[in-house]
Amino acid sequence: MLVPITDILPDRPANTRNPPGQCPEFGVNLNTHVEEWVRQGHRFDSLETCPYCGQDTRDVALIEMYQSYFNTAYGALRSALDRITQDVAYFTDESRLRETVEYRKQANERLSRWAPFVGISLLDDTHDELAETSLANLSELLAGLIAHKSAALTEGVGAQEDLDEAVRLWRQYAQVVSDSNEVVTASRLRIEEFKTTLLGEDVAKIQGDLNLLDLTLVRHSEPVLGMIQQLVDGESKLKDAEKATKSARLSLTTQMTDTLTKYRTNLNTHLRNMGALFAIDEIKTNFLGSAPRTDYGISLRGKSVKLTGGVPSFATALSEGDKRTMAFAFFVASTLADPLISDKIVVVDDPMSSLDRSRREYTIELLVQIAEKSSQLIVMAHDATFLRDLRRALMRKEAQRAVSTIQISRSKGDYSAFDSVDLDRECESSYYTNYRAVDLFVQGEASDHITAAKALRPLIEGYLHRRYPGHIKPDVMLGTAIDQVNQAVSPSPLVHAKAQVAELQNINTFAGKFHHDTNPDFASADADEDSVLAYSKRAQALIHGAPQV
Repeated sequence: MLVPITDILPDRPANTRNPPGQCPEFGVNLNTHVEEWVRQGHRFDSLETCPYCGQDTRDVALIEMYQSYFNTAYGALRSALDRITQDVAYFTDESRLRETVEYRKQANERLSRWAPFVGISLLDDTHDELAETSLANLSELLAGLIAHKSAALTEGVGAQEDLDEAVRLWRQYAQVVSDSNEVVTASRLRIEEFKTTLLGEDVAKIQGDLNLLDLTLVRHSEPVLGMIQQLVDGESKLKDAEKATKSARLSLTTQMTDTLTKYRTNLNTHLRNMGALFAIDEIKTNFLGSAPRTDYGISLRGKSVKLTGGVPSFATALSEGDKRTMAFAFFVASTLADPLISDKIVVVDDPMSSLDRSRREYTIELLVQIAEKSSQLIVMAHDATFLRDLRRALMRKEAQRAVSTIQISRSKGDYSAFDSVDLDRECESSYYTNYRAVDLFVQGEASDHITAAKALRPLIEGYLHRRYPGHIKPDVMLGTAIDQVNQAVSPSPLVHAKAQVAELQNINTFAGKFHHDTNPDFASADADEDSVLAYSKRAQALIHGAPQV
């Protein structure tokens, strides 16, 4: 829709005077709200008396001027400007372009279905940027003119160049829509023409004729005649092949029976060493399908359990741990029996998952065997203690081969990265962690005296629990433990620690300042390195049994 600038921003009606806000005789500048208030009050004017005070208003120049200003023509002009403002806001809103783009997308989806059959073009977005810019500039131009008109309603605004620019910008935008409509219209005509041609054809008859011609050509072609002869020859060869297959299957069955018997022995050895209460009782070969297959059954407490069917059922006879054990035994037996294992990298994912802890040692033994025979062994697990024990076993056996331990850790941006890991530290007890923190500080290998100070109290607590297991109540703090020692009487072994009570209390008094579980002000507690070093040495002397001075 193209609206001339002169229609959007018309001049004031001829029968309206200058607004009182601009009247040089009174020098008053009324704002929009006051103007509206006066205009609304004018509707109650009797033209002879003031509607507000009742005074005679006849022949009063100011009143005549307001009556002229707020006449019906002025109100119509204000209403027209409001409608134009709404029209401009609607037609220049950026959503118009989005609607055009969405229309083009839908049209292209429909046109693309006909493109393989009809020579039609799809709509493009070459001029979208120009249209968007034109619409924005047009909105800015008209908004400025409307704002000026609103400020001076009875004055004419805009010039011919404004009209020309507005028309140019609108046509640039409208051209995008027009071009798209032309493409759609032309494509629609071609599609309708194509449909019309199809209506005049008997598709079923044409297809039938084509099929008949194709069959006639194929039937009398040299390749078909050759194929018929090949069929005869093939039937003869098939009979010979069936005989050969039967013989080969017999030979393969014999060979696989011998191999699987040995394989079953290895499997049952692994199962027995892992403490399983079941064994593989039979392994048979069949040729169901396109390749040889192996079926097996198990013996559980003297009863035979088939892989499929029967009572008891294989699905319920074994626990999940037993099933994982059997699967791991199959994996190990087949891997160790692989003649090419020395050239392969073997990856084992969480071998202890769902396996009973009693099978840990033999699992490590089997992994060591695989490591000795394979090119490389990679073991992934969540159990740090299992990995530590496996590493120790590998280092005893694999003196000439490197053993590395790494972990997957969280990195920046919620990604994962490989990082080094100290399995000994991961698996050490809290007592050993506290002892190491104190010992490293005493030996000068660590400079963090605060960490050593915090470790003193739990270290001594752990020492007492280990020296007098079962006699110090569980989960008691050091002060309570010292009280137990102080109150002990023979034959309690705690009486042997009475000679250490004074030293224990001294260490507890010092270390208690830095133990955050009992001292809320531990972060601000005063701890100098010399004091921490002195008490650390005293704690070690107590633990090592050095004579008390």
